[in-house]
Amino acid sequence: MAHDAHAHDEHHALPVPLLIGCWLGLMLLTGLTVWTATQLDLGQFNLVLAMVIATAKASLVLSIFMHLAFDRGFNFMIFATSVLAVVLFVTIAFIDVNQYQPDVERKRADVERAAAEG
Repeated sequence: MAHDAHAHDEHHALPVPLLIGCWLGLMLLTGLTVWTATQLDLGQFNLVLAMVIATAKASLVLSIFMHLAFDRGFNFMIFATSVLAVVLFVTIAFIDVNQYQPDVERKRADVERAAAEG
């Protein structure tokens, strides 16, 4: 049986500075998440920023701690495709919300005006 270069029984001993750097990056991104949630108001783009930060943190965990960076390229392709699909779906949702938001605002104003009149 031929030896597979990427067999699952291989272990990757990662250098401690890399692990500490990854941990520090995660701590920095977590601090950024807390700061943007409490101090920054971007309106509807708060969700976009939160998703970008969360994706960066997930990418760090997957690539370093879960060894995706050292695994087969196909596994990374599956992850990247999943991220792109989520970005596509969220973008379509934002486009849809922006398309109909003026109608929603107009209907809300009509309902409030009718309630005030009587």
